[in-house]
Amino acid sequence: MLTFVAVSDQYMLSPSLDRMIILSAVFLLAANLLVFGISQYSQKKSLEFTEMQLLLSRESDLADYYKMLLSQNENQSVLIHDIKKHLQSIELLNEKGESDKIHAYIKQLMLSSELKEVSRMCSHEMLNAILSRYSRRCCTENIAFHTDIRKGTTEFIADNDLTALFCNLLDNAAEAAAGIPDAFIEISSGKRKKLRLPS
Repeated sequence: MLTFVAVSDQYMLSPSLDRMIILSAVFLLAANLLVFGISQYSQKKSLEFTEMQLLLSRESDLADYYKMLLSQNENQSVLIHDIKKHLQSIELLNEKGESDKIHAYIKQLMLSSELKEVSRMCSHEMLNAILSRYSRRCCTENIAFHTDIRKGTTEFIADNDLTALFCNLLDNAAEAAAGIPDAFIEISSGKRKKLRLPS
């Protein structure tokens, strides 16, 4: 545009050529602005899409993890239900004096995935899975983890909101407590009685 202005000042051009130069300059400016705008919009949409993909991936991973924990809880319940049969089998082996077989049988039971410890921290299945996950994380990071979730205090929250709320809360707490001596996390949920004001 500066070149066009300099040419117009240096040389006497016909009015029609002047108009063509001005229109060309305006067109070039508009084209540059349009290309810049499209580029910015494209970058913004690309960033939003990437963030959405990461969020979906994270949510999918969390959902799979919690389904696995719920399945483990169910398997553990089945094993506890069947424990009477296992004890009867051990009793039969004991009556025959087969201590090696008893040892192998008990070892097999102890190594089964159903007997791996799954904490029961609250009555809400999804929240219990979330709290169990963070309890194990805190155990590996030497952070004391205490919970007190009263029955009927979280059932009204949808599973996706519950996951977002408690995972964000506990992620932040675990990061803040990491590496601090005698660190602990306490989380509680209870009902408050409505206070009656004197009339």
